[in-house]
Formats: sequence, structure tokens, C-alpha cells
Amino acid sequence: MTKVIPLLLIIGTIFPPDRTDLMDLLPDIEFVDKSCSGIDYPAVMSVYDPTLGGWNCDDDCTTVSTGLLEDWMYEVAGACPMELLGQTVYFPAIDHTLECVDTGPAIKASWSERDNQCVVYFDTLWHLEKEGEQILGAPYWNWWFLEDWGTK
Repeated sequence: MTKVIPLLLIIGTIFPPDRTDLMDLLPDIEFVDKSCSGIDYPAVMSVYDPTLGGWNCDDDCTTVSTGLLEDWMYEVAGACPMELLGQTVYFPAIDHTLECVDTGPAIKASWSERDNQCVVYFDTLWHLEKEGEQILGAPYWNWWFLEDWGTK
């Protein structure tokens, strides 16, 4: 529950109406720690296609972190947090298995304003098409919040 404290502003100085009322509010203040360490959080899954360039890859769009980008990787491999590189991750809600062959600066645990909590980001290689500024061909689960996931 949010409490509203009426304040009186006089020449740049704020005076609370009653100091005891203000002090009573302090135990109700909830501070949210938005620093996300480790990877023990729900996942958010998205897709990318390095052949489109731009934000989909770094300077060399023909490689992933483990070597050359190969056609077999599409739809079954992608970017995972650095700690999972070389491992296999499974997402039961979408029945999707991901081989961790790539990573990137945004592929980590971080605070999600949308989900109001820490999440760990994953990015599956996917054949996408660009039509003007629009990206087409993403799967139905693109940007889904997935509470259950784990390594195989």
C-alpha cells in the first residue's frame, strides 16, 4: 500500500506536516535490489540472425563464440550467459533445447523492468527476414518469460 505524505514547500525547504507521521512510513519503504548476480533466475528467450548484421552480431557476422556460424545451428543453438557456453539448456514450457555456442554483452542476468525482477537472457539463432525496419519470422515464444529452465 502506498502512503501519501502531504508536504509544504516554502522557499526551497520541505517541511513534513508531522515528523512522527513521516517516521512511521520508514518501515513500509521497500528497497528493491536490482543487481543480479549469478544466473539462478527465470529466463527470457529471444531470437537473432547474424546474417542480418547490425545488433545481431559483432564485427564478424560469420562467427559465434565457439567458431564459425554453421547452418545446423539455426533453431537449435544460440547465445547463453558465459557460464553456460558449451552446455545444453532445456526450456520445458516451449519444449526447446538450446546448444550454447555464443554469448554477448546483453546475454546475462539483469534487471527486467517489464518483469519487475532479475531474469537471465537467452538468444536462439533463427532465420529471420528484414522487411524495411520490420523483422519477420520470429517464433511465437519470442521474448517470453520462462520460469523453468535448466542444463541437460
